[in-house]
Amino acid sequence: MAISTVQRPGRARHAAPRAGVRGNPWWILAAVSVGVIMVGLDASVVAIANPRIAIDLDATLSDLQWITDAYLLTLAALLIFGGKLGDMFGRKRAFFVGVVGFAVTSVAIGLIGTVGGVIVMRALQGVFGALLMPSTLAIIRSVFPVHKLNTAIGIWGAATGVSVAAGPILGGVLVEHLNWESVFYINVPIAVVAVLIGAAAVTESRSDAEHRLDVAGILTLSGSLFLFVYGLIKAPEWGWLDPQTVAFLMGGAVLMGAFIIVERTTADPLLPLRLFGNRSLSIGAAVVTVNFFALFGALFFMTLFLQNLQGWSPVETGVRTLPLSLAMMVLAPLSGVITERFGPRPAMVLGLLGVAGALALLSGLRADSGYGAIWPA
Repeated sequence: MAISTVQRPGRARHAAPRAGVRGNPWWILAAVSVGVIMVGLDASVVAIANPRIAIDLDATLSDLQWITDAYLLTLAALLIFGGKLGDMFGRKRAFFVGVVGFAVTSVAIGLIGTVGGVIVMRALQGVFGALLMPSTLAIIRSVFPVHKLNTAIGIWGAATGVSVAAGPILGGVLVEHLNWESVFYINVPIAVVAVLIGAAAVTESRSDAEHRLDVAGILTLSGSLFLFVYGLIKAPEWGWLDPQTVAFLMGGAVLMGAFIIVERTTADPLLPLRLFGNRSLSIGAAVVTVNFFALFGALFFMTLFLQNLQGWSPVETGVRTLPLSLAMMVLAPLSGVITERFGPRPAMVLGLLGVAGALALLSGLRADSGYGAIWPA
């Protein structure tokens, strides 16, 4: 099943630099970088707020996992789809809809007052994030010449990385001095800045190519990810061999198989599977998946451990996660240098060994473990 549209030609891929704000690549970069900060921030800031959310909304551990994962699930499942919508209907339009929708759902999270409502709004937040994030990269690629593109993408990446790293610290300050809702309300002024700069600077662009929305691919991929995540979250409660757990995990596997079949047969696939014929890309994707699976899992439980068992305040908890943020900021450029000199394999091997060692250290924590047993990990 597919919906076909043919777009009229857009403006030139790389417009000549302009002295004013409208169409100026650097002002455009500022707008999209501010917008993408929200997406990175909300991936990590909620970890600090989770213990207070549990108290205020009487949320279970499973509920807290869904508050974290509903956002990441819809963001991941719809990211490619969001990029295609921007190519078809205009990247500036996709950017503004994403920014405004993200801010509105952020306010709704703080006002809704129920666990179920928070989970639904977090999922919608991920939908708008999936519309916002790919449009920012596409806009950057459409306005920067090739010789400046890497610099621009580096600045965009730095904005994303810093927002993820700063999330626990900022979240701790807001939760301790205001309330947990404020970690979501903070997106509103960020969105206002992004919209104001974007309205003044960003020009519309879209792809000239014919596009078809791979609806079957979207449904099978989203359904597969949902069943997998739901099964993994409920498995500790139900039991790993419980028929319900097995049914969800098997259902996810079946839908993933259906997704692969759809992508092999459709003319304009959501995710071209031929890309995975590149061994380096396949290994890199697997490494990133495993790494972030471990990172967000560790961060989720670490904040609960530090606040609920160790008795630290939200700010103190945020400060105690600072070694993780600093390590990411320092080692990311170093990884680039290692990759440039020796290729990607040494950096990936060293990174995975480091993650495995850190998880091994964390697995030995007990309720009375001091911070000295935590920070090296």
